[in-house]
Order: sequence, then structure tokens, then C-alpha cells
Amino acid sequence: FVALASEPVLLCGVDVAAPGQVRSKNRTLQEQFDTMSSYFTVSEWSAIRSHGPDETAMECCFRKHWSLKEAFTKARGDGIA
Repeated sequence: FVALASEPVLLCGVDVAAPGQVRSKNRTLQEQFDTMSSYFTVSEWSAIRSHGPDETAMECCFRKHWSLKEAFTKARGDGIA
């Protein structure tokens, strides 16, 4: 994949997620969420979990939030740590 973004006035950030990327089969979705718990706000977790109990929908929402967060931090020039 290639992404090109340009903005003369505002910050611009891009995050590209591989389609079909899935979590390790050795981990449950809850284990994945537990690992990432400190990276999202209460409001973000609420939005992600509102897609339950369907795990596929929750994981899709999680990945969208993660990509948005990655793109935002890349635009600012810092990282998620």
C-alpha cells in the first residue's frame, strides 16, 4: 500500500492497516483488550464495547479506533507509548 497526504496549513497523519489482519489465535479478544487497556479512554472503550457481544464487530471497531489514534499521533509527530 502507498499513502500520500499533503496539507499546507493543517497537520496530516496516515495509518495504514493491513486488510484481513487478525489477532493471534493464541489470545482471546478480552486478552487483547486487556493488553491495550491504557491506550484508550473510557469513552473510546465504551464505543468499542457497544458493538458487542459480536467479537468481530468489536474487533473491527477497535482496529478503526487504533488506526485513527495512530494517524493522529503521527500527524503530531509523537508516538503511542
